[in-house]
Amino acid sequence: MISDKHYLAVANRLNGATHQLNSVIYRWNGHEFVTLQDISTNSATSLNFFKIQQEVFLAVTNAYGKSAVIYKWKDNQFEKFQKIGTGGAGHASTAFVINNETFIAFANRYNSQQGHAAHSTVFKWSGNSFVKLQSLQTYGALDVKSFNINGDTFLAFANFYNGRNYNTDSFIYKWDGSKFVLFQYIPTYGAVALHPFVMCGQTFLGVANNNDDSQRYKSVIYQYSGQQFIQYQEISTQRARDMTSFEYNGHTYLAIANFQNNDKKFNINSALYGSKIDLR
Repeated sequence: MISDKHYLAVANRLNGATHQLNSVIYRWNGHEFVTLQDISTNSATSLNFFKIQQEVFLAVTNAYGKSAVIYKWKDNQFEKFQKIGTGGAGHASTAFVINNETFIAFANRYNSQQGHAAHSTVFKWSGNSFVKLQSLQTYGALDVKSFNINGDTFLAFANFYNGRNYNTDSFIYKWDGSKFVLFQYIPTYGAVALHPFVMCGQTFLGVANNNDDSQRYKSVIYQYSGQQFIQYQEISTQRARDMTSFEYNGHTYLAIANFQNNDKKFNINSALYGSKIDLR
């Protein structure tokens, strides 16, 4: 929402012929979403809306670009504000605040120098622009999520492929007061999406696994024990692409988007899980 009006940003990646496509900003007119603005993208993978004080921004990552683009809201539309060299094919971003200072992190999948060992990057708001703070080791990272537990800020990266296999650990970093340091490795299998959520006062981290070398195709929910993340539950999925949770009438629900089954069919069911107490 911007000034009490609803907007919807859609990332367009491929139309069957080209990745050089416009992504679209829509505005709700009271009855339906209508096109407000086209923005030029190159296989757009994510659009991340965030605010710094009263200013509104939109971060765009491009799978076939060497930089992300940050737009700023001005005169009822988004205009280019800053191009950010991510050091690789940016695939996702997350914006977050630590001690009233704004940061944005990018998950980078690949670059020509490091291959799939491309570092992901963290930038800090200087008051006028974003400046690079830190590079973090990742492997074919496709997603990044920030979350807070008891005042501590964590940054989790979904590692998809290390250049040899898909069964590679994903990384969780923790803010130490001046920078992010490695907190924990978690086993993942072609991880493509992460979803932190809180249930019954406990913090969980869901991982959508997409490409298991052993073809077990299980996604995993981890629970924070107070010292580390431990496996809470495995869920059989079919090359999962994403997950999200929501609460309704005192119940927590987890929705998982499935991509393809073992017979290489795409027309398959996705799944919704829920319980009064937990996800089991």
